[in-house]
Amino acid sequence: MPSQPAWATPRAVALLIAAYLLIHLGVRLWMGPTLGLDDAEQALFAQHWLLNYRFRAPPLFTWALVGTGGVLGVNMLSISLLRYALLAMIFGFTYLTARRLIRDPALAALATFSFAAIYVFGYYSHHDLTHTTTLSAFLAASWYVFVRLAEKPTLRWYVLLGLCFGLGMLGKWNFA
Repeated sequence: MPSQPAWATPRAVALLIAAYLLIHLGVRLWMGPTLGLDDAEQALFAQHWLLNYRFRAPPLFTWALVGTGGVLGVNMLSISLLRYALLAMIFGFTYLTARRLIRDPALAALATFSFAAIYVFGYYSHHDLTHTTTLSAFLAASWYVFVRLAEKPTLRWYVLLGLCFGLGMLGKWNFA
């Protein structure tokens, strides 16, 4: 088996993901306070705690924004930090899952990096698609936990899978 390329080591993958997300976060904040449609809607809804804010979408992102907004205010920074935390979950759990399922570390890294080439993740998720990004983050987490559960069926993994499923449903209804 050939040696692992330097860019495919876990540390390098984590640094590349972090750099990608930080650059996009910086660009998003540099572009000014103009909010996309989803972001503006969430900024409006995040003024109060409610069980639900509208029928079409469950409240997880809004609840997280209410909590974050209590510390940072409901603004572009708090919305962007939540968005990039969710994108970090997507990339991170995708990489962890790929490392368990793909023997070649370079292919696992490429599988993770490929999300940046998908329009929804590479472009649109940086300024819109709040609930879809939340859905994707918990799908990625669920797949990782499911793979770990298949490897070693313990109570811990069952509980974590249930937690991922519950949070996924609170992120977007079509998680089911």
